[in-house]
Amino acid sequence: MLCGLREVCRSDDPFGALRAIYVCVNTSGSGSLRITIRHAPNVLTLRLEGKASGAVIDELRRTWTAIHQELNGRELVVDLRDAIYIDKAGLEVLADIHRQTGAKFEANSPLTQYFAEQAVRIENQSGFQKEHENDGSIRSANE
Repeated sequence: MLCGLREVCRSDDPFGALRAIYVCVNTSGSGSLRITIRHAPNVLTLRLEGKASGAVIDELRRTWTAIHQELNGRELVVDLRDAIYIDKAGLEVLADIHRQTGAKFEANSPLTQYFAEQAVRIENQSGFQKEHENDGSIRSANE
């Protein structure tokens, strides 16, 4: 598996948000995952594109661990709109993220909605008591 920081760039938005792109390619041919982190004044977005499975889950967990300390009170949004597959280990990472931060998941299709719902379901089954029902943890891209 090949993983690494592909680029860090300053975007053209007025807040000068930084964007870091990590790319993981599973050399066994089972697919790849692109992880993009977007920093904005009030929101940090973790965007997943492609397949989150197998060995790339370790990179997702490492990336999450690294950015968790950078939240500094900002909302975390996990953008799943371009995810095409997330295995059980990946869903467990998403459940951990939601449990630790109350992150919002962005979904735009029945498939990505399913990924978000499964992550929340896994979190709920882990013994963690949700503070409020229907807390808006999953939102469609149209909202």
